[in-house]
Amino acid sequence: MDFIYLSYEQVLEIHDYLLEATHGRPGILNENLIQSALGRAQWDYIPTLEEKAAALLHSLVTNHGFTDGNKRTGIASTAVFLMINGYFLSIEDEVTANYIADRVKRKAFNYETALDWIKEHIRPI
Repeated sequence: MDFIYLSYEQVLEIHDYLLEATHGRPGILNENLIQSALGRAQWDYIPTLEEKAAALLHSLVTNHGFTDGNKRTGIASTAVFLMINGYFLSIEDEVTANYIADRVKRKAFNYETALDWIKEHIRPI
């Protein structure tokens, strides 16, 4: 299956929109870390949509490429990635943010956690 991927510019737009809406501190700490997160989802050895989404979510959240809003940007970018590929995340924003924030704080947010979470919440459009 051919997937549609988000561009760097699209992720920056998502980030800027979220930070403006939530009064966060916009800014990029490391462009390469953001590019790396986007590239990881495109690796050929990650075959399924769910696995690619988990790679994107995990990398954007944990790479800390932005000064603020890494978790919000990771969740929203993953949701958009799934949407443009015919799926959506059946989630409540606050519950999702709290779940991921709690896992990150406890250093328990890894690729497998992200994959399990996505598999639990993904639905076809």
